[in-house]
Amino acid sequence: MNAVTEAITLSSETRQAIDQWLERYPKDQKRSGVLQALMIVQAENGGWLNEALMDAVADYLELPRIAVYEVASFYSLYHLKPVGKHVIDVCTNISCMLRDSEAIVNHFKKRLNISPGETTADGQFTLREVECLAACAGAPMCQIGKKYYENLTPDKIDKILDELNSLDAANKSRHDGGEGGNDRTSVPRHDSSASVPPHASNASVPPHSSNASVPQLDSTAVVPRLDRGIQGVEGNNDRGHENDQ
Repeated sequence: MNAVTEAITLSSETRQAIDQWLERYPKDQKRSGVLQALMIVQAENGGWLNEALMDAVADYLELPRIAVYEVASFYSLYHLKPVGKHVIDVCTNISCMLRDSEAIVNHFKKRLNISPGETTADGQFTLREVECLAACAGAPMCQIGKKYYENLTPDKIDKILDELNSLDAANKSRHDGGEGGNDRTSVPRHDSSASVPPHASNASVPPHSSNASVPQLDSTAVVPRLDRGIQGVEGNNDRGHENDQ
């Protein structure tokens, strides 16, 4: 890291978001909040972290700055230089390699006209080769944002990129039309013109019955186990999956 950086102060919104996570941990264990604090700051900085931001996180959490640097430089989900709007992480580890992940990387390179570690000229896509993403049953696969795309083929890659480009164009059109918002993330916007039934303060609400019958848990019932390999089931850690139909 550079010896001298310009100090910055985290915004009140950022501090509030970090504080909400810190409430989950003992007050003397602020270090437990480093991972999420860096994610929050990175998201608000257009998808990457600079040294000044990492210093600000360290100062706010009252930690040595090296404690933040070592986290940010270790995990691949943190970016220490500007990246595209969509970061494409292609797994090239053993399972994906055996399913020809090299062909997947080559098709991304051909379609985007960039190599791993580079970003497209329009700032839309960054391509990276990464280690195992724990979706070996769906190899070859990649991660884009928080979503997993499995059992990739060149045709499927074309469809994914076309859909992302179409979604970006639609978001830009809404943004340019005056709806505003941060177009780095594709979030459905609330339609303020939609008809919403007014709230009736005197509406009849069934009273709570303390002696209401509550269904009892049948201890003999068979509870299905969660199997990541089942096609169509969303992955853990809030990461969705795109599987063959």
